[in-house]
Amino acid sequence: MRYILIVLLSIWSVSCIAENQKENILEIASLIGQNNASQIGQYVVEIYQDSKGNLWFGTLEKGVAKYDGSELIYLTTKDGLPSNRVVSVVEDRSGNLWFGTGSGLSKFDGMSFSNYSVTDGLCNNMISNLFIDSKENFWIGTWGGVCKFDGVVFEKFIIPNPSIDTRLNMDTKDWVTVIMEDSDGSIWFGRDGYGAVKYDGSSFIHYTIKDGLNSNNVQAIAEDHEGNIWIGTRVAEKDNADATKRFGKGGLNKFDGEKFI
Repeated sequence: MRYILIVLLSIWSVSCIAENQKENILEIASLIGQNNASQIGQYVVEIYQDSKGNLWFGTLEKGVAKYDGSELIYLTTKDGLPSNRVVSVVEDRSGNLWFGTGSGLSKFDGMSFSNYSVTDGLCNNMISNLFIDSKENFWIGTWGGVCKFDGVVFEKFIIPNPSIDTRLNMDTKDWVTVIMEDSDGSIWFGRDGYGAVKYDGSSFIHYTIKDGLNSNNVQAIAEDHEGNIWIGTRVAEKDNADATKRFGKGGLNKFDGEKFI
C-alpha cells in the first residue's frame, strides 16, 4: 500500500510540473502558430525590432508584447501604459522605447513608464505613428495632425492643406497615416483625404489625385533602392453609408520624382 501511494504521489507531482510548464509556454507557443486562442492578440498592428534584437508587437487590445527569442512578456495598463491600444513603436538613441497609444505617448526606459497626453502639449491623444528621423527629430503622427517633441516640449507642426475636389471625411481629415524620410532627407507625410506631402525642411510639395495619385487617402509610403517613392492608398468611397456609392480608385502608385505610374 505504501509503495502504491508513493507511485501515485510521483505521478501527481510530474503531472503538476508538466501542467505548470504548459502554462508557462502557452503564450510563447503562439509565436509558432497553434490556434487563435493562444495568439499574441487578435489585432497585431505593429512589429518593431529594437537595437538589442528584441521584437515588439503592438496590439489594439492587449498592450505591447516583447519577444527576446525565448520569452514573451506583455506590458499593459497594469504595468503603466496609458492604453492597451499600441499602434506604433520606436527606439531613441538612448535605448528608450516609445509607444504610440490610443491615450497618448508613452516612454519606457526598461523599468518604468513616463506618459504624455494633450495636457502636456501633445496635439492629440490618438496616436497613429511615431518616427525619429536622421537628424533625431521626433515626429508624432496623430488623428489630429503632427507634433514634434524634443523630450521636453511638444510643438505643433502645421501642414498646409492642398486644394482638393474630393469629399473629405470629417472624422479622419486630420489623420496622419504615415511618416517617413527619403534618401534626400525630405520627410513625407501620408494623410487621409489630402494625399501625400513632401517636406524638404523649408517648403511643402503636395501630391493628390490631380497629380496622378490613385486616391487622396494615403495609407503607406516607402522608397526603393532606386529612389522611387511607392504610395499605397485606399478607396475612401468605401466609407460611404450608401452602398450604391462605394466606388472609386485606390491601390498602389509609383512616383519616379516626376510622374506617377
